[in-house]
Amino acid sequence: MATSQKKIELIVLSQHLNLPSNELLREAAKKNNCNLVIKSPDDFPLILNTSKLKRGPSLPKVFLRTTGINFDEYDLKVAEHLQTKGHLVLNSPKLSALFRSKLGQQLFFQENAFSSLPTLSFRGPLNGHNIKALQNFLSKLNTETFIVKTERGNQGKGVSLVEGEQSLHSWLDTLYHWNQQKILIQPFIKKAIEYRALLLAGKIIGIVEKQTKSSKTKRPDNNKIQFKHNASYTNFVAINSNSSTYKFMEKQCKAILQKTNAFFLAVDFIGTKNKNIEDLKILELGTVPGFVEFSKATKMDIGACIIEELKNKKFEA
Repeated sequence: MATSQKKIELIVLSQHLNLPSNELLREAAKKNNCNLVIKSPDDFPLILNTSKLKRGPSLPKVFLRTTGINFDEYDLKVAEHLQTKGHLVLNSPKLSALFRSKLGQQLFFQENAFSSLPTLSFRGPLNGHNIKALQNFLSKLNTETFIVKTERGNQGKGVSLVEGEQSLHSWLDTLYHWNQQKILIQPFIKKAIEYRALLLAGKIIGIVEKQTKSSKTKRPDNNKIQFKHNASYTNFVAINSNSSTYKFMEKQCKAILQKTNAFFLAVDFIGTKNKNIEDLKILELGTVPGFVEFSKATKMDIGACIIEELKNKKFEA
């Protein structure tokens, strides 16, 4: 007699099935006797208007871990479809749609009075009103070095360092003629110090400082000026939860949680070394943060924490 297959409890939606963080989720689920599957959104053909909707806790919960960097919203449609069919989806498709865009994040910061970097979203040709707006923005910055980043992207991809106003003009003109203007402009912060806070199920589970890797370590792009602070370029060092730096960022994170009710979120902060803690600004948010290096730095099994919170998360009718 054939044995019945164990019921699927958790579905992780991810564009890349074998990411290191996904492997940690698999290991944690196995240890917790939780039947977890990791699937691409492309594995879900949408069959609409053909069946009655089921609702309730008997359906697998869905953990949405897709970035949208290819500007294809099919993953969100899949998540919305599963949500409509009664699955509990975390993070919500609505929140993921807002925060996968760095422009959306900046509008969120402004609307809710969070301190963030001066940012310019630039579209159109480099003339007339546009050039005046650009000059007005640059005149308020105390730098001639700029960061140009795509509206979507992660792991430092789509981020460029531009030296000088003329070079910036050249970049913007080129991007306009390539029809690739989904970018933001921000000032480059010299002697920057960055932090990352990780939020899970309404709690701050840790904060790390991003320290630039030793010059002996070969960086992926061989760039002499280090301006990227993702895990490929930095070491994560845990911050003492009793420190004033931790407490300041903790307060900001709690305010973000109140506004978003996010299930899993990274909050990146940036400041200048040797300046006051209060000068720290929110750099950006991440709804799909990796957590392998964070786990090592904090000596926490983040994968196990996520699985436990997913299993305990209650379905709300």
